[in-house]
Amino acid sequence: MVGVSFFFFLSLSLSFFLVLHPLSLPPPPWLLISSDSIEYYGEICDNACPCEEKDSILTVSCENRGIISLFEISPPRFPVYHLLLSGNLLNRLYPNQFVNYTGASILHLGSNDIQDIETGAFHGLRGLRRLHLNNNKLELLRDDTFLGLESLEYLQVDYNYISVIEPNAFSKLHLLQVLILNDNLLSGLPNNLFRFVPLTHLDLRGNLVELQLEENPWNCSCELIALKDWLDSISYSALVGDVVCETPFRLHGRDLDEVSKQELCPRRLISDYEMRPQTPLSPESLHLSQKGTALDVSCILLLLKSMRDVNSQLGDSGPGSPLSYSDVNQE
Repeated sequence: MVGVSFFFFLSLSLSFFLVLHPLSLPPPPWLLISSDSIEYYGEICDNACPCEEKDSILTVSCENRGIISLFEISPPRFPVYHLLLSGNLLNRLYPNQFVNYTGASILHLGSNDIQDIETGAFHGLRGLRRLHLNNNKLELLRDDTFLGLESLEYLQVDYNYISVIEPNAFSKLHLLQVLILNDNLLSGLPNNLFRFVPLTHLDLRGNLVELQLEENPWNCSCELIALKDWLDSISYSALVGDVVCETPFRLHGRDLDEVSKQELCPRRLISDYEMRPQTPLSPESLHLSQKGTALDVSCILLLLKSMRDVNSQLGDSGPGSPLSYSDVNQE
Protein backbone atom coordinates (compact mmCIF):
# COMPACT_ATOMS: atom_id res chain seq x y z
CA MET A 1 0.00 0.00 0.00
CA VAL A 2 2.87 2.31 0.85
CA GLY A 3 4.50 1.58 -2.53
CA VAL A 4 1.32 2.46 -4.43
CA SER A 5 0.93 5.73 -2.51
CA PHE A 6 4.53 6.69 -3.25
CA PHE A 7 4.11 6.01 -6.97
CA PHE A 8 0.89 8.08 -7.06
CA PHE A 9 2.66 10.96 -5.27
CA LEU A 10 5.60 10.82 -7.68
CA SER A 11 3.32 10.88 -10.74
CA LEU A 12 1.34 13.81 -9.32
CA SER A 13 4.53 15.75 -8.57
CA LEU A 14 5.89 15.18 -12.09
CA SER A 15 2.63 16.37 -13.66
CA PHE A 16 2.67 19.50 -11.47
CA PHE A 17 6.30 20.17 -12.48
CA LEU A 18 5.52 19.93 -16.21
CA VAL A 19 2.61 22.36 -15.83
CA LEU A 20 4.82 24.93 -14.13
CA HIS A 21 7.82 24.35 -16.40
CA PRO A 22 6.54 23.52 -19.90
CA LEU A 23 9.86 24.39 -21.57
CA SER A 24 12.08 22.41 -19.23
CA LEU A 25 11.93 19.29 -21.44
CA PRO A 26 12.40 18.88 -25.21
CA PRO A 27 9.23 18.80 -27.33
CA PRO A 28 7.73 15.40 -28.10
CA PRO A 29 8.92 13.65 -31.29
CA TRP A 30 5.62 14.06 -33.13
CA LEU A 31 6.02 17.85 -33.04
CA LEU A 32 9.46 17.70 -34.65
CA ILE A 33 8.59 15.40 -37.52
CA SER A 34 5.26 16.82 -38.58
CA SER A 35 5.64 17.69 -42.29
CA ASP A 36 3.27 20.65 -42.08
CA SER A 37 4.79 22.16 -38.95
CA ILE A 38 6.39 25.58 -39.38
CA GLU A 39 8.46 24.78 -36.29
CA TYR A 40 10.15 22.12 -38.42
CA TYR A 41 10.67 23.67 -41.86
CA GLY A 42 11.29 27.20 -40.67
CA GLU A 43 9.77 30.59 -41.28
CA ILE A 44 10.85 30.68 -44.93
CA CYS A 45 8.27 28.01 -45.79
CA ASP A 46 5.49 29.92 -44.07
CA ASN A 47 5.99 33.48 -45.26
CA ALA A 48 8.00 33.45 -48.45
CA CYS A 49 8.40 30.24 -50.41
CA PRO A 50 6.51 26.98 -50.99
CA CYS A 51 8.32 23.96 -49.59
CA GLU A 52 8.00 20.32 -50.50
CA GLU A 53 9.67 17.35 -48.87
CA LYS A 54 10.48 14.28 -50.92
CA ASP A 55 12.94 11.45 -50.27
CA SER A 56 14.28 13.21 -47.17
CA ILE A 57 15.16 16.34 -49.17
CA LEU A 58 13.31 19.63 -48.83
CA THR A 59 12.85 21.77 -51.95
CA VAL A 60 12.42 25.46 -51.15
CA SER A 61 10.99 27.29 -54.18
CA CYS A 62 11.75 31.01 -53.97
CA GLU A 63 11.85 31.74 -57.72
CA ASN A 64 10.52 35.02 -59.12
CA ARG A 65 9.68 36.50 -55.73
CA GLY A 66 11.27 39.91 -56.27
CA ILE A 67 13.91 39.17 -53.63
CA ILE A 68 16.51 41.96 -53.55
CA SER A 69 18.54 40.76 -50.56
CA LEU A 70 19.06 37.40 -48.92
CA PHE A 71 18.22 39.07 -45.61
CA GLU A 72 14.58 38.93 -46.75
CA ILE A 73 14.52 35.17 -46.18
CA SER A 74 15.78 32.83 -43.47
CA PRO A 75 17.48 29.42 -43.68
CA PRO A 76 15.21 26.36 -43.76
CA ARG A 77 15.23 24.07 -40.74
CA PHE A 78 15.99 20.83 -42.50
CA PRO A 79 19.11 18.63 -42.76
CA VAL A 80 19.34 18.65 -46.59
CA TYR A 81 17.55 21.00 -48.95
CA HIS A 82 17.54 22.53 -52.43
CA LEU A 83 17.23 26.31 -52.45
CA LEU A 84 15.78 27.79 -55.65
CA LEU A 85 16.34 31.54 -55.96
CA SER A 86 16.24 31.95 -59.75
CA GLY A 87 14.55 34.96 -61.35
CA ASN A 88 14.96 37.39 -58.48
CA LEU A 89 16.69 40.78 -58.20
CA LEU A 90 19.94 39.91 -56.44
CA ASN A 91 22.79 42.05 -57.82
CA ARG A 92 25.67 41.22 -55.50
CA LEU A 93 26.61 38.39 -53.15
CA TYR A 94 28.18 39.65 -49.92
CA PRO A 95 30.49 37.81 -47.47
CA ASN A 96 28.87 35.26 -45.15
CA GLN A 97 25.37 35.64 -46.58
CA PHE A 98 25.06 31.84 -46.76
CA VAL A 99 26.87 31.10 -43.51
CA ASN A 100 23.71 29.61 -41.93
CA TYR A 101 22.65 27.62 -45.02
CA THR A 102 24.74 24.59 -44.13
CA GLY A 103 22.10 22.11 -45.31
CA ALA A 104 21.98 23.36 -48.91
CA SER A 105 23.05 20.74 -51.46
CA ILE A 106 21.75 22.54 -54.58
CA LEU A 107 21.61 26.32 -54.98
CA HIS A 108 19.95 28.03 -57.96
CA LEU A 109 20.91 31.69 -58.45
CA GLY A 110 20.32 31.90 -62.19
CA SER A 111 18.52 34.77 -63.97
CA ASN A 112 19.21 37.34 -61.30
CA ASP A 113 21.21 40.54 -61.79
CA ILE A 114 24.40 39.35 -60.04
CA GLN A 115 27.39 41.44 -61.11
CA ASP A 116 29.87 40.57 -58.39
CA ILE A 117 30.57 37.82 -55.89
CA GLU A 118 32.59 39.10 -52.95
CA THR A 119 35.19 37.03 -51.14
CA GLY A 120 33.58 34.69 -48.64
CA ALA A 121 30.10 34.90 -50.14
CA PHE A 122 29.78 31.09 -50.11
CA HIS A 123 31.09 30.49 -46.60
CA GLY A 124 28.85 27.98 -44.85
CA LEU A 125 27.99 25.98 -47.98
CA ARG A 126 30.32 23.11 -47.17
CA GLY A 127 27.85 20.49 -48.43
CA LEU A 128 26.84 22.25 -51.65
CA ARG A 129 27.13 19.94 -54.65
CA ARG A 130 25.51 22.00 -57.43
CA LEU A 131 25.69 25.74 -58.02
CA HIS A 132 23.80 27.51 -60.83
CA LEU A 133 24.85 31.08 -61.67
CA ASN A 134 23.66 31.17 -65.27
CA ASN A 135 22.12 34.24 -66.93
CA ASN A 136 23.66 36.87 -64.68
CA LYS A 137 26.08 39.75 -65.31
CA LEU A 138 29.35 38.36 -63.99
CA GLU A 139 32.46 39.62 -65.79
CA LEU A 140 35.23 38.04 -63.70
CA LEU A 141 35.86 34.81 -61.81
CA ARG A 142 38.52 35.54 -59.19
CA ASP A 143 40.83 33.13 -57.41
CA ASP A 144 38.64 33.39 -54.31
CA THR A 145 35.21 33.50 -55.95
CA PHE A 146 34.32 29.91 -55.04
CA LEU A 147 36.06 29.80 -51.67
CA GLY A 148 34.27 27.43 -49.30
CA LEU A 149 32.74 25.17 -51.97
CA GLU A 150 35.06 22.19 -51.55
CA SER A 151 32.21 19.70 -52.12
CA LEU A 152 31.04 21.25 -55.39
CA GLU A 153 30.55 18.77 -58.25
CA TYR A 154 28.54 20.83 -60.76
CA LEU A 155 29.06 24.50 -61.66
CA GLN A 156 26.95 26.36 -64.23
CA VAL A 157 28.09 29.89 -65.15
CA ASP A 158 26.89 30.18 -68.74
CA TYR A 159 25.28 33.26 -70.35
CA ASN A 160 27.22 35.82 -68.35
CA TYR A 161 29.77 38.42 -69.51
CA ILE A 162 32.85 36.62 -68.22
CA SER A 163 36.01 37.71 -70.04
CA VAL A 164 38.60 36.85 -67.38
CA ILE A 165 39.12 33.74 -65.24
CA GLU A 166 42.00 34.02 -62.79
CA PRO A 167 44.47 31.10 -62.72
CA ASN A 168 43.32 29.59 -59.39
CA ALA A 169 39.59 30.18 -59.72
CA PHE A 170 38.88 26.42 -59.67
CA SER A 171 41.99 25.15 -57.83
CA LYS A 172 40.11 24.31 -54.60
CA LEU A 173 37.25 22.52 -56.35
CA HIS A 174 38.76 19.05 -56.13
CA LEU A 175 35.42 17.29 -56.72
CA LEU A 176 34.22 19.40 -59.66
CA GLN A 177 33.13 17.20 -62.56
CA VAL A 178 30.87 19.43 -64.67
CA LEU A 179 31.77 22.99 -65.66
CA ILE A 180 29.45 24.93 -67.97
CA LEU A 181 30.95 28.19 -69.28
CA ASN A 182 29.34 28.50 -72.68
CA ASP A 183 28.23 31.82 -74.15
CA ASN A 184 30.53 34.14 -72.26
CA LEU A 185 33.21 36.51 -73.57
CA LEU A 186 36.27 34.35 -72.99
CA SER A 187 39.14 34.82 -75.42
CA GLY A 188 41.72 32.82 -73.49
CA LEU A 189 42.21 30.50 -70.53
CA PRO A 190 45.10 30.60 -68.04
CA ASN A 191 47.71 27.87 -68.15
CA ASN A 192 46.92 24.88 -65.92
CA LEU A 193 43.47 26.26 -65.08
CA PHE A 194 42.10 22.72 -64.61
CA ARG A 195 45.22 21.18 -63.05
CA PHE A 196 43.52 19.92 -59.90
CA VAL A 197 39.99 19.61 -61.29
CA PRO A 198 38.66 16.12 -62.23
CA LEU A 199 36.37 17.35 -65.03
CA THR A 200 34.28 14.90 -67.01
CA HIS A 201 32.26 17.59 -68.85
CA LEU A 202 33.53 20.98 -70.06
CA ASP A 203 31.32 23.29 -72.10
CA LEU A 204 32.98 26.31 -73.74
CA ARG A 205 30.68 26.81 -76.71
CA GLY A 206 30.12 30.35 -77.82
CA ASN A 207 33.56 31.54 -76.69
CA LEU A 208 36.55 32.39 -78.88
CA VAL A 209 39.15 30.61 -76.81
CA GLU A 210 42.85 30.89 -77.55
CA LEU A 211 44.53 27.54 -76.98
CA GLN A 212 48.02 27.47 -75.50
CA LEU A 213 49.39 24.10 -76.52
CA GLU A 214 53.12 24.45 -76.01
CA GLU A 215 55.14 22.65 -73.31
CA ASN A 216 52.66 19.78 -73.06
CA PRO A 217 53.83 16.16 -73.50
CA TRP A 218 51.58 14.99 -76.34
CA ASN A 219 50.87 11.32 -77.02
CA CYS A 220 50.94 11.21 -80.82
CA SER A 221 48.83 8.14 -81.55
CA CYS A 222 45.73 7.20 -83.54
CA GLU A 223 43.56 9.28 -81.20
CA LEU A 224 45.26 12.48 -82.41
CA ILE A 225 44.15 12.08 -86.02
CA ALA A 226 40.90 13.94 -85.40
CA LEU A 227 42.85 16.63 -83.53
CA LYS A 228 45.28 16.98 -86.43
CA ASP A 229 42.39 17.43 -88.88
CA TRP A 230 40.82 20.02 -86.59
CA LEU A 231 44.06 21.97 -86.14
CA ASP A 232 44.51 22.02 -89.90
CA SER A 233 41.03 23.51 -90.32
CA ILE A 234 41.26 26.48 -87.93
CA SER A 235 43.09 29.77 -88.00
CA TYR A 236 46.70 29.48 -86.88
CA SER A 237 46.27 32.72 -84.93
CA ALA A 238 44.05 30.85 -82.52
CA LEU A 239 46.96 28.71 -81.33
CA VAL A 240 49.90 29.64 -79.15
CA GLY A 241 52.83 27.24 -79.40
CA ASP A 242 53.26 23.95 -81.22
CA VAL A 243 51.96 20.47 -80.55
CA VAL A 244 55.22 18.57 -80.05
CA CYS A 245 55.14 14.79 -79.66
CA GLU A 246 56.47 13.35 -76.43
CA THR A 247 55.50 9.74 -77.12
CA PRO A 248 55.86 7.30 -78.81
CA PHE A 249 59.66 7.34 -78.95
CA ARG A 250 59.77 7.18 -82.77
CA LEU A 251 57.96 10.53 -82.98
CA HIS A 252 59.58 12.20 -79.97
CA GLY A 253 60.35 15.88 -80.58
CA ARG A 254 58.43 16.18 -83.85
CA ASP A 255 55.73 18.79 -84.49
CA LEU A 256 52.30 17.29 -85.07
CA ASP A 257 51.97 19.53 -88.11
CA GLU A 258 54.88 17.64 -89.73
CA VAL A 259 53.66 14.15 -88.82
CA SER A 260 51.52 12.30 -91.34
CA LYS A 261 48.37 10.45 -90.38
CA GLN A 262 49.99 7.16 -91.32
CA GLU A 263 52.85 7.87 -88.91
CA LEU A 264 50.34 8.63 -86.18
CA CYS A 265 48.52 5.37 -86.76
CA PRO A 266 50.64 2.89 -88.77
CA ARG A 267 48.19 0.03 -88.31
CA ARG A 268 45.64 1.73 -90.57
CA LEU A 269 45.89 1.56 -94.35
CA ILE A 270 46.90 4.68 -96.22
CA SER A 271 43.74 4.24 -98.32
CA ASP A 272 41.69 4.87 -95.19
CA TYR A 273 42.97 8.43 -95.07
CA GLU A 274 42.68 9.08 -98.80
CA MET A 275 39.32 7.44 -99.53
CA ARG A 276 37.32 7.84 -96.33
CA PRO A 277 36.81 11.10 -94.44
CA GLN A 278 37.50 11.19 -90.74
CA THR A 279 34.56 10.76 -88.41
CA PRO A 280 33.69 14.22 -87.08
CA LEU A 281 33.85 14.94 -83.40
CA SER A 282 30.29 14.68 -82.18
CA PRO A 283 28.49 16.02 -79.12
CA GLU A 284 27.64 12.48 -78.11
CA SER A 285 31.25 11.31 -78.08
CA LEU A 286 32.78 14.43 -76.58
CA HIS A 287 29.96 15.90 -74.45
CA LEU A 288 30.40 19.12 -76.43
CA SER A 289 28.44 20.23 -79.47
CA GLN A 290 29.85 22.31 -82.26
CA LYS A 291 28.59 25.79 -82.82
CA GLY A 292 30.37 26.78 -86.03
CA THR A 293 32.44 29.55 -84.49
CA ALA A 294 35.84 30.48 -85.86
CA LEU A 295 37.43 28.33 -83.18
CA ASP A 296 35.51 25.16 -82.43
CA VAL A 297 36.56 24.28 -78.88
CA SER A 298 35.05 20.80 -78.89
CA CYS A 299 38.54 19.40 -79.37
CA ILE A 300 39.55 20.64 -75.94
CA LEU A 301 38.26 17.38 -74.49
CA LEU A 302 40.48 15.47 -76.89
CA LEU A 303 43.44 17.63 -75.91
CA LEU A 304 42.95 16.88 -72.22
CA LYS A 305 42.48 13.18 -72.91
CA SER A 306 45.70 12.99 -74.90
CA MET A 307 47.61 14.71 -72.12
CA ARG A 308 46.03 12.33 -69.59
CA ASP A 309 47.13 9.35 -71.68
CA VAL A 310 50.75 10.41 -71.90
CA ASN A 311 50.83 11.17 -68.16
CA SER A 312 49.72 7.63 -67.42
CA GLN A 313 52.45 6.30 -69.69
CA LEU A 314 55.07 8.42 -67.97
CA GLY A 315 53.82 7.40 -64.52
CA ASP A 316 53.13 11.01 -63.52
CA SER A 317 49.60 11.03 -62.16
CA GLY A 318 49.87 12.74 -58.80
CA PRO A 319 48.00 15.92 -57.94
CA GLY A 320 51.24 17.91 -58.18
CA SER A 321 51.78 16.97 -61.80
CA PRO A 322 51.44 19.84 -64.27
CA LEU A 323 49.07 17.75 -66.35
CA SER A 324 47.19 15.55 -63.91
CA TYR A 325 43.86 15.74 -65.71
CA SER A 326 41.13 13.13 -65.39
CA ASP A 327 39.55 11.70 -68.50
CA VAL A 328 37.00 14.28 -69.63
CA ASN A 329 35.34 11.85 -72.01
CA GLN A 330 33.93 9.45 -69.43
CA GLU A 331 30.46 8.10 -69.79
